[in-house]
Order: sequence, then C-alpha cells, then structure tokens
Amino acid sequence: MSDVYGLYVGGGTIDDKLYVAKLDDKNNTFSPSTLTGTPTSGLGIRSMAVYNGELYIGGFTVTPYLAKLDNNTNTFGTNLIDKNVPFNYVYAMTVYNKKLYLGGDGVVAVYDGNNFSHDFTYPDINGNSVNSIQVMTLYNDSLYIGGTYTSKDDDGTYNLYVAKLDNDNKKFTSITFTGTPTSGNYSFTGILSMAVYKKTLYIGGTIQDKKDKNLTITPYLAKLDNTFGKNLITDKNVPFTYIYAMIQYKDTLYLGGGTGVVPYDGKNFSPVEDVSSINSMTIYNGELYASGDGPLPLPSIRVIKLDTNNKWISNDNGLPVEEDNFSISSMIDYHPDVLHADTSGLRIYKKSKNLALILGLSIGLGIPVLGVIIFLMYKYIPRTNQQVSNSGDS
Repeated sequence: MSDVYGLYVGGGTIDDKLYVAKLDDKNNTFSPSTLTGTPTSGLGIRSMAVYNGELYIGGFTVTPYLAKLDNNTNTFGTNLIDKNVPFNYVYAMTVYNKKLYLGGDGVVAVYDGNNFSHDFTYPDINGNSVNSIQVMTLYNDSLYIGGTYTSKDDDGTYNLYVAKLDNDNKKFTSITFTGTPTSGNYSFTGILSMAVYKKTLYIGGTIQDKKDKNLTITPYLAKLDNTFGKNLITDKNVPFTYIYAMIQYKDTLYLGGGTGVVPYDGKNFSPVEDVSSINSMTIYNGELYASGDGPLPLPSIRVIKLDTNNKWISNDNGLPVEEDNFSISSMIDYHPDVLHADTSGLRIYKKSKNLALILGLSIGLGIPVLGVIIFLMYKYIPRTNQQVSNSGDS
C-alpha cells in the first residue's frame, strides 16, 4: 500500500479528459492514475486535498466531480458528489472542523465523509452574487475563501472577494479591501491564490482599474492586516497579469503566474524565472515543485522543480507534453503522516504514534532525561507548513 503515497498532479488533456498522475521516485517518471466508475470527459482536475489521511481530487466532468483514492487498488473511484452540491466546478478544497470544504462557482459546499451540505449565507455583499470561489485555506484556525463577485446592477463588473467563516459556521463575512482598485470589466478579476507567509495571510490574483482608459490588467498581491491593503506589486519584476499560485518555501514566498515564478522576500521581488505558465505549486521531499501549461513551441514543460542551485529544471518524464492543450492545474504531496492538506501549502500532521510512549518514558526516567526527550519530540514530531499541530484535526 505504501506505493500509493507520493507527488500527484492533476489536470486535463487535449481531448477534454480528466488526468491524474503520480511521480515514481525510483525512475523519476509520472505514471497516469486510473479513474473508474465516472465520466472522464471534462475541463480537468482543478483541486486536490488530503482529508482524514485520504487523497481527494476535484474538478468538472459533465457535473461537478469529487473522487477519493482507494489505497488498496490505487484507483480513483466513482464521483461522490450528489444533488446537494449546487455548482458545476470544484475549484478549491480544504479541511476545517473535521469536514472537507469545497469551493465552486457561487457557493461553498461541505462533505463529512458521507453527506454534502451548503447551508451558508453571504450577507454583506449588498445583494450581489458570488461568481466563483477559486481558493480557500485555514489561517489562525479560521476558514478563508477567495474569488470574485459580480455586481447585480452591472453585469460587466467583477469584484475582488475574500470572506471569513464566522464562529457559528453559518455565514461568510467579507473582508474589506483598501488602497487598490477592486473591480474591473476583466472576467478574471478576482482572488486566485492564498498562502500563509511568515504567519500572515497573503492573497494573490488579478485586478483591473476601471478608471484606467486602457483597462490595464495587473497582478495583485496583498496581505491581511484587519483589511487587505495596497497592492504590494509595484515593480516590473512581476511581469505576468495574474498570480494563480503561491506557496512559502523556506523563507521566501513564491508567486506563480502566466510567464513563470517570482520569489518575494517580504520586501522585494526577484526577477521572474521564465520557465512555464504556472497554475500550482507544492513541496515534495523538501523540494519546491511547480506546474502549469508550459511555454510554446512544443514540446513544452509542465512540471518543474527548484534544484539545490536555485535553478528550475524540468521533471516531465511520462507526461503527455506533446499535446498543446494538456495542462496541470493542481498538485499535492500525499504523505502517510499527513492528516489534512490543501494546495495552498497547509499541512496538518497526524498525532505521533510514539507520543504516549515518549511521555511515559519521561515520567519513568525522571526529570534529567525529560529535557532530552522534549528536544527529540520537538525535532522529530511532524509540523505543518502554516501552523504546528499534533492535535489530529483542524
């Protein structure tokens, strides 16, 4: 069973087929996964999550799509979604309060392992409609969602949207944006990515200033300080128009967009690494991976990783890179010690199986040994990227 764990990528192929593959570390080659019992035609796998130690994939076929990996057969089974999921796409997933949350086109749905529900309100956007929920993650033990909403009085206007789930788990309250244009006529205006960097929530996406006669489309990055403030991107080192992926790796926040990857140290942006059109990023075996559509002309690069010399190298073995419409939209590290994870970089680890034994030994051996044991616990008990957790749930 252990060979089911590893780096998974998901997307779609030129003939509108869902695509999932796993990296085989022994030969450094991706092998396609089997999807059974469900239509496989659609717009691709858009999201991945680990829920209760099991791997889930989400996307779109002729209906919204959610499937779970069977660790015994190494296949993804039938579509789990029923009529209680009132949207067409599964854009994003994360785990909160022991449930799997799904973000789609307009609402959030919840899966408890057996049933779906969507009993939430979005009361403070003045009657406007949430257009899409593209990303979600946990920050300071709260659930945050991001995307866009459209104005009821002007169908051509799209607005940035970030909301936090209230403590009663019944309504999403939006967070204020200040100091930046927050709407435009561009349909991709919105929040497309989130990550926790240096204990602060960052959001990324694309914006358009309606006052600009040229309707310039620009990338957008902001951090939370009660409100989301000014756009942190002001220099030419971020040349792409959207930030579709973000993740903290070591002490740097990496931004992925239309022409590659831009590192950000909290103050300055490094020049773009022009390697691919990036849709997703994750950390696997201590290395940073990124994926996307790949540049033209063919053959193009779909998966890359950052090597020890801080250079991006291709890792496309086994992928159908010759197909011009093949793309990777999501990737995740499926690890046996991880209880919950999402593609924003969140990882919550299982309880240490040796924790009770360690505590028992510390009492039996006495105080002199306790300091050594505490050090070993600190060093070897797994941690999350965003927060320390051995609690067993979120």
